Amino acid sequence: MRRHLTICLTCLLLVLSLSFVLSFSSVLAQGYGNDESVIRWQYRPEEPIIQMGFGGEILPTGAQNATKSIRIPGLENRIIPGEPVVPFRTARILIPLGEEIQDVKVLPGEKKNLGKILIEPGQDPLPISFSGNYTFTPLNETTYGSMEPYPKDVYSVIGVQEKQGYKILYINLYPIMYIPKTKDTYYFGTFDLEVKTAPAETLDRGLFRGLPDDSVLIERMVDNPGEVATYSEDIVPMGSSPLLDGNYDYVIITNLALKNAPGPYNFTTLVDWKNSKGVAATVVTVEDIYATYPGADDQQKIRGFIKDAYLNNGITYVLLGGDADGSHLGDDSWDNIVPARGLWAWDYEASPPNIPSDLYYACLDGNFDYNGNGVYGEPEDGPGGGEVDLMAEVYVGRAPIDSYAEMANFVRKTIAYESTTSDPYLKEIWMVGEYLGFGGDSDWGGNSMDEIKDGSGASGYDTKGFPDDYHKSTLYGRDREWDKMELMEIINGNIHTINHLGHANVGSAMKMNIDDVGRLNNDKYFFGYSQGCYAGSFDNRDPDSIYSPSDCVLEHFVTEPHGAFAFIGNSRFGWGRRSNTDGPSQRYDRQFWDAVFAEGIENIGRALQDAKEDNIGSVDRTSDGNVMRFCYYEINLLGDPETSFHQPFTADHNIEITEMELPSYTKPDKPVQAKVIVKNKGLEDEQNVAVQLLEGGTVEDSEAIADLPSGASAEVSLSWSESVEGMYSLEAYAVPTEGEEYADDNRQERSIEIFKNRSLILLVDDDEDADYETYYEKALSANGYGYLKVDEPPSQSELLSFDCVIWITGRDFTTALTREDQANLAAYLDAGGSLFLSGQDLGYNIQDTDFYSDYLQVEYVKDSTGVYTLEGVSGDPISDGMTVGISGGDGANSQYWPSEILPITAYATEIFYYQNDGCAAVRVDTGTYKVVYLAFGFEAINKSSDRDEIIRRVVSELTSPAETFASLSKTDEVAASQGTRFESLDGPILPGDVGGPLEGVDFYVDLTFEDINLKFEKLDPKFEEINPEFEDTGPEFEDMEPGFGGVK
Repeated sequence: MRRHLTICLTCLLLVLSLSFVLSFSSVLAQGYGNDESVIRWQYRPEEPIIQMGFGGEILPTGAQNATKSIRIPGLENRIIPGEPVVPFRTARILIPLGEEIQDVKVLPGEKKNLGKILIEPGQDPLPISFSGNYTFTPLNETTYGSMEPYPKDVYSVIGVQEKQGYKILYINLYPIMYIPKTKDTYYFGTFDLEVKTAPAETLDRGLFRGLPDDSVLIERMVDNPGEVATYSEDIVPMGSSPLLDGNYDYVIITNLALKNAPGPYNFTTLVDWKNSKGVAATVVTVEDIYATYPGADDQQKIRGFIKDAYLNNGITYVLLGGDADGSHLGDDSWDNIVPARGLWAWDYEASPPNIPSDLYYACLDGNFDYNGNGVYGEPEDGPGGGEVDLMAEVYVGRAPIDSYAEMANFVRKTIAYESTTSDPYLKEIWMVGEYLGFGGDSDWGGNSMDEIKDGSGASGYDTKGFPDDYHKSTLYGRDREWDKMELMEIINGNIHTINHLGHANVGSAMKMNIDDVGRLNNDKYFFGYSQGCYAGSFDNRDPDSIYSPSDCVLEHFVTEPHGAFAFIGNSRFGWGRRSNTDGPSQRYDRQFWDAVFAEGIENIGRALQDAKEDNIGSVDRTSDGNVMRFCYYEINLLGDPETSFHQPFTADHNIEITEMELPSYTKPDKPVQAKVIVKNKGLEDEQNVAVQLLEGGTVEDSEAIADLPSGASAEVSLSWSESVEGMYSLEAYAVPTEGEEYADDNRQERSIEIFKNRSLILLVDDDEDADYETYYEKALSANGYGYLKVDEPPSQSELLSFDCVIWITGRDFTTALTREDQANLAAYLDAGGSLFLSGQDLGYNIQDTDFYSDYLQVEYVKDSTGVYTLEGVSGDPISDGMTVGISGGDGANSQYWPSEILPITAYATEIFYYQNDGCAAVRVDTGTYKVVYLAFGFEAINKSSDRDEIIRRVVSELTSPAETFASLSKTDEVAASQGTRFESLDGPILPGDVGGPLEGVDFYVDLTFEDINLKFEKLDPKFEEINPEFEDTGPEFEDMEPGFGGVK
């Protein structure tokens, strides 16, 4: 399908009403006709999990049923106080460069009835400092008495966001449809999304700069990464900021006095340190910025410089090198060195609404005040009056300093942490939780901290916690009383991280006040994250809108001689939730650590922004969405954004088996390869690392890795075979190196089963969690075929253990048959394998690959035939005499885009065609391998009898039994192979053209063979004798009795 390389205008999305096909259109969607392109994406949520909810205390008088919660693994919850809580999935669709959205369609799949459920109502978010009476949020009786579906639509449009010039459409999908009055609850198992685009009228590259790192980031973020290729590097900017000479990764913005501060620890020291690490760094003063860049105020001028330096000089990280006090502190410090931008704060912030937010300097699209009313960051303050920019171009942290001494402390601690990579203190992690009093699970902060400590799937979505390599400790009021002296002693003992949930204010956090922070004496510095209220209020404003004469407590943690090197915290209220741990601040906290440990984002500034962007789907104009926006704005990093969070200390010598891949099945005497990945987790390089494969304690194979540097991995392949049927356990073992003390991770085990004399069929369930495999399983069972089903793409060695592979792709058109899968299948087929492949959109996804043309030996013709009746080909062993339907009946009824294909070699033969239309399926037989490929879904065949018969014919065509049958005719020349059985003699076999009975007739059969045991058995009694004559042969046949046979 066509893609166009011009620049996209931002368009206003108008949501239309819902039928079964839902759409919205841009106001610019006119006149594009033939130039339109379509992006398609398919989503299948997991099955819902229904659990007991809060109970009768939140129900109206007289209600008899307790509420229940509905969760879908991997999905967050849409929470509006008093409304039914439903899960949702945020789709991120990248719009091709130079195109604008014309239309969006969302097609939900089959609606499944989950029964009658009273879904729990959403609970109010509460400031963590809340100390009022605890009550549940009651259900909204108007909503719960309505016959209207909830949510009203199966999707909602968040809008188009831009990140580094890439335009991303955000859409929330709602798999649950609820009729509140009757409690009827339904679940959609699939969603098919179409986004229609057309070329924009003007060229506007926005903030696209064409850097490879930018494209890699976007590919990881969106659901259709293939569209990244439409963003051309031919239109990248070529200018430069007047304040910079050359390209930089990192810039510090500070005032002239701090730039010229005396050493040894100043910003020049920090820049030199960054440059020594390979991070190109420099310092720019606010005085130069104010004199060079236009703007209505200093914040606009600073943001204008950052945008210029990002676009033209390649910067990624910005350290704001100075405080932003809201009042004069009255000492020898400066007050407002790098001013903060105050953003809109919803109803909970005092007047004027003002959240100091360094997000303003990170997200560079638009001006954050589209309506010009002087209130920045309102929901409609984005470009064109749409959503404000929430996606960062650069990653920002703040050094909240206003004196030479504070600068020296900040720089010294930052460099000390960054240069410490092998200290045992890096293993020490502490979770700190206090009493909140919100009821239920949210009474205690420790319950939420456990989700971060260990990782969690609570509240539907999954986040990874701290790996077990860390020493994870807790200080929870839930478990026992603790005081600030105990925590100060823990910090003074040198720890790596504190994550905190509890009450706080401008001057205190974790029960410690500003003076306590000044008394710390730790010489190893920690990283902190607190959900407490106002602890990070770096403008020093308190809940009563009074500006304190002292810096906030988190500033003190990072600017005092000891304490922390960086701290993430709230500049205004932290937010929890009544009765459960799914509080707004908790979502950002969990996603931060998930960014570090699951997504591999080590830089703390990047990780914080990733946590925010993972929550964009929850930032809308509902009351809860406004609280999520509040958190999005107020969570700031007081620290260096480029600093990487360290993994735990490792020993000098530590070898680990990180992966062992072994087929689950094989045949007797057939060698298999165990692929073993060995990693050197130690600090020292290693040589001659011995890796063994053991069975029953006996070394079966071994290999030595000559050189294995610290941090590196190597792969070895170890061979094994066995002649006797049974189940075997094989162990990969890395022999400990000299000085290696911990060896528990030096081994892994896998099981393998030996099957004798039977065909092995592998069923690969690769249909994105649909249930289409059931149609194949029933057909296989109906024919008595044994099979093994797997729900993950098998490895090459796994495939090689099977005679026949059946691979289901269902309706997946984005991830089916990855490049790795194709390479594994190619190796399997080259080794003589047989493959049955089915899927209506497989060709759409891989049509341009070598595997599609060279192995399936077809050409992709078109995406959707619109024809749902198929005709077989006369005489074909698979389709002869068959006419099948692929719509309705007892099939999956799932064929929206059955594809047309075309055989392109003599080895590929058409076996089904669409009625009065093109080719629908082929079989391929090269003499080396066999393939049957259906360009539609087998699961949609609408009669089980047809499915059973086609499976019988396909498997018969693709598999070779233990003995191969051949028929001989008069004077046929047969190329026999080992195990070939000549089952029948097609008669009449007579001299000349004479017909008649076989008795007493001489006939001749020429057999060509080499090194073959030839056996005739169970001959018809009418054959009195066989007098074989062999050319250049050894022994004659043994004498044979009528009805028996002989062996040569």
